[in-house]
Amino acid sequence: AAVSFLGLFLMGFSVFGVTFYNSSFARRCVLPDSGVPVLPERWCKDDSCGEGMVCADDVGNPSPMHFDNIGAALLSMMQLVSFDGQYEIMTPALQSEPSFASVGVLYFVFITVSCRYVLFFLCLGAVTTTFQRVRRELDDSQGTERPDADDVDDVLLGLPGARPPSRSGVTPPQGGGTRNKVHPVERDAMLDDESYPIWSPPEGVHAAAAGDRGA
Repeated sequence: AAVSFLGLFLMGFSVFGVTFYNSSFARRCVLPDSGVPVLPERWCKDDSCGEGMVCADDVGNPSPMHFDNIGAALLSMMQLVSFDGQYEIMTPALQSEPSFASVGVLYFVFITVSCRYVLFFLCLGAVTTTFQRVRRELDDSQGTERPDADDVDDVLLGLPGARPPSRSGVTPPQGGGTRNKVHPVERDAMLDDESYPIWSPPEGVHAAAAGDRGA
């Protein structure tokens, strides 16, 4: 869309240039006797050459930069936008049409400034689009996946001072269990801030076991 807009923009200015500067670049100041163009070259209209010179209408235009047709006008527009040899176009245009030189100055200044801004935003949009596409391709190739809950628990348990994750609704073992290894003197085992009594044998069993060891 941006390229189409730039092309339409240049086309409009080219049509304007063909309308106002058609065959203007072919007029030169020449010597009256020989008809040889004077040096340095001077473009003219009517009697704008001055004393000792006349304005010839059919000297021709060897340069490809002119406004005699739409193709050459588009090429001239591209050279104006690039800032490369723009004076080769502006000087003949202003000298060959002195009656509206002020309008010509505004014409060329507006072309230069506006087209440069259009080209800047066009390049910026192209770079941004390319960056977004490359980033999306990298994300797709790496296959970003959401980590499982068990993987998160393993990472958290590896941190200093970490506690086991909550297991609400876990039923304590029935009919027996193991004594709390962290606090062996305690009678209760801790599981998620809830205490469960640990099974202990009757006192008679302790006495019988002690007698067997003494024997």
